[in-house]
Amino acid sequence: MSLGLIISAIACTPQVNTSNGFIAVTSSESSPKFNDKQVILDFADQVVIPTYTKFTAKTKELKTAIAQLVSTPNEPNLKAAQDAWILARVQFLRSL
Repeated sequence: MSLGLIISAIACTPQVNTSNGFIAVTSSESSPKFNDKQVILDFADQVVIPTYTKFTAKTKELKTAIAQLVSTPNEPNLKAAQDAWILARVQFLRSL
């Protein structure tokens, strides 16, 4: 082997293709590149935004239950506020 072939083989990340019965070494540059920006966008769209949307809804329900408890303090309203707090907390923990 020539020195140039050895250096070029070391410089690239080889991928071996034997589908046609021959060994072919190609550079990783010919393969599609990983798109980290798209992964971040997908994660935000599919995980972060829906999670915080649900958390926002639960905190609004909690605020309403607390307001009801303050205006009319009784056992059913206390129970409703406690339940709303638990549901909001569960959604908060999912957002961590």
